[in-house]
Amino acid sequence: MSSLAFFDFDKTLLRKESGELIAVPIGLRGLVHPWAGLRFVGMGILYKMGRVSRDDMQLIGYSTYRGGRLEQLVDALDETWERWMEPGLSPAVHERLKAHQSAGDGTFVLTASPTFVAAPAQRALGIDKVFGTHMEVREDGRLTGAPLLPLMQGPEKARVVREVATARGVALADCWGYSDSMADIEMLDVVGHPVAVGPDPVLRDLALSRGWEILEHDP
Repeated sequence: MSSLAFFDFDKTLLRKESGELIAVPIGLRGLVHPWAGLRFVGMGILYKMGRVSRDDMQLIGYSTYRGGRLEQLVDALDETWERWMEPGLSPAVHERLKAHQSAGDGTFVLTASPTFVAAPAQRALGIDKVFGTHMEVREDGRLTGAPLLPLMQGPEKARVVREVATARGVALADCWGYSDSMADIEMLDVVGHPVAVGPDPVLRDLALSRGWEILEHDP
């Protein structure tokens, strides 16, 4: 194995937030409360307007799954991948993923979203492993809507990159990292080949100043 490639999920491997793509099919199946879904959509609009913080938006997203059965959610997301999520893949990032795989590189997804949301990508795209945020599950198999700490973001992503690289015997200088956001700066800083994907303004400016590759979603 010559290299490892680590991909953020929301707005990187996917062009949009995963929650936006799965809201309809999950809602129609009754796996989340309708009001919870509406609240998520409404707060998402406020988030894009800069009136809700990223951290608050994450907690709202997690709480949307409160009361849902984990097993049913996993099955539903597998079944809806082809119709609802696969069309949302970033063309450029998907091509880069396939190029890494063709070269024999290890490929991984690191996401603050619940692990079960990104898990279908592992099976559908041949990704080695998905590292996501784990959710608290009651004894009856229903989600509480609370994430287990640490969330898979910031320093935790960097820790996982170091851990996987060490386990695979690959130097960090030979690893790649892909993300759209400054929220992943720790991951981008630790790899030898950081790539800013359709980046937010702050990350774009940083990438330009450091000479990092900028990859737009449409090649």
